[in-house]
Amino acid sequence: MQDPIRRPEPAPPADPPVPAAAVVVGLDGSASSWDAFWWGCGEARRRGSALLVVYVAPRTDRAAALAASAAAYGVPVDACVATLAEECAEQLRREVATNVAGQDVDVLFLHCRGDAADELLRVGRAAGADAIVVGRSTKVRHHLAGSIGRNLVTKAGAPIVVVVP
Repeated sequence: MQDPIRRPEPAPPADPPVPAAAVVVGLDGSASSWDAFWWGCGEARRRGSALLVVYVAPRTDRAAALAASAAAYGVPVDACVATLAEECAEQLRREVATNVAGQDVDVLFLHCRGDAADELLRVGRAAGADAIVVGRSTKVRHHLAGSIGRNLVTKAGAPIVVVVP
């Protein structure tokens, strides 16, 4: 004889919590990078992700020229470049903190040194980034030689967003 009492079927296992990854934003202080920052804030909030704001201190001819000028006055070249990069990073860190006060998003500011595209990709991979966001370059030479956004698109493993103001 069959048992007239129906036993409830076991409940399906609960979905494991999805870890919040991150939205990585490249910030250099330019107007287009701030546009990318604000877009990234909104995207991180929508996804429930953290926002990783990355300032990559450039290794450019301009920085080298400034350092060479400092060396002419007896200031060590590496110390001059490092000091300028630290000051710029600290200023951006303060501006980010001011701008995200009261926003519903977790923000981490990182200061790296090297090629901007390579560093953004490195941070994005390490964080398991949902997206990497940069502003469109306004420099004419980038239209000829390639911009950070273009370099990211050719190398990326995460979606790349280039914010156009």
